[in-house]
Amino acid sequence: MTRDYECLISIFLFGGSVGAFFTAQEFPDASGIFPQMVTVLAIFLTAILVIKSSMKAGTVPERDPFFIHIPRFVISCSMMLAYLFSINFVGYFTSTAVFIPALAYMLSYKNFKASLYLSVGFVAAIYVIFVV
Repeated sequence: MTRDYECLISIFLFGGSVGAFFTAQEFPDASGIFPQMVTVLAIFLTAILVIKSSMKAGTVPERDPFFIHIPRFVISCSMMLAYLFSINFVGYFTSTAVFIPALAYMLSYKNFKASLYLSVGFVAAIYVIFVV
């Protein structure tokens, strides 16, 4: 990925973070605190990313491909869409428990046991934090 693309993407992420912050402002007081904190952190980190990427813009030749492996990108995006739609049918916890190791494997992380433990641990933590 060229530095020009990094600068453009970081500006896009910064704008999205600012938009998410204003959206979080509309949440009720108790439920809006965490999203506001996360978006403030995202704004801060993407501002750093914008500054760092703009300092290095144009230093990498334009011949570098934007996508290194287009089929993997398309399959990953399709998996994310399937995950979002499956939440309505089988629930968040089941969808997440299947999605995390599947995407990890798709992105060439071959230690299935570790990704399975991560998936179960993440879903258990989310359950304890938000349900219990």
